[in-house]
Amino acid sequence: MLKRSFVVLVLVGLVGCSPNGEALPQLGIDVKQTSVSGLSAGAYMAGQLQVAHSSQIIGAALVAGGPYGCAESGSESLLPAAARNTTQALEGCMSDKFRSQGIPNVTALAERAKALARDGKIDPLEGLKSDKVYLFSGGADQIVARSIVEAAKDFYLRAGVAEANIQFDTRKDAGHAFLTTDTGTACGVSASPFVSDCDYDQAGAILKWLYSDLKTPAEKPAGKFIRFDQSEFSENGAADLSKEGVVYVPPSVPRKKIVVFT
Repeated sequence: MLKRSFVVLVLVGLVGCSPNGEALPQLGIDVKQTSVSGLSAGAYMAGQLQVAHSSQIIGAALVAGGPYGCAESGSESLLPAAARNTTQALEGCMSDKFRSQGIPNVTALAERAKALARDGKIDPLEGLKSDKVYLFSGGADQIVARSIVEAAKDFYLRAGVAEANIQFDTRKDAGHAFLTTDTGTACGVSASPFVSDCDYDQAGAILKWLYSDLKTPAEKPAGKFIRFDQSEFSENGAADLSKEGVVYVPPSVPRKKIVVFT
């Protein structure tokens, strides 16, 4: 049994929920045992959140994602910043076919993060030193290149994460998707819902790496899934979040160990 409470935020894009979520119950979690995980854009979100709030987050899993700050363009251009950043995100933070742009420049990204930390705009990078990081790149992923995920590893090393705390996982047959043992599209397919049956429990692998003393759950967990209205947690109502989130509460310790999908 774990001796600490934790919350896991799984950032995998918008969750398809009904429009009638209930209020989130008081769960008594330890916020400082939070980890974040995601696929693709969700992986970038997870990395951004981890670095910006390193004092409260103990680890992250980036499945097909790159380094912190990758899409922020600092180049001189006549294009508006939003357009430059969009181009950079699509051409330099996913593909490795646009080497002329020098993206991602991990040295520059690490220095930028250090400067933001010095200015108090994000948490001190010292908070990353003891973090666990899980990185994954599928061998058949045609959307986010392996070199982009490798750049994420380089960034973490430059930001002070110990190499022993970084797990870089891969499977030659995996496409751009979150992997399961028996659910989703055929292994290697990179298409909606971006969940593939590759005979691999990726969620379990992530949790085992981020929380090393976590025990394997029962084959059919008897916990409860609660759909909750998360608009109260956004300044823009539900404009920047899905209308609902989903929280899994195990039966044995319902107010201590939870997983939140948002």
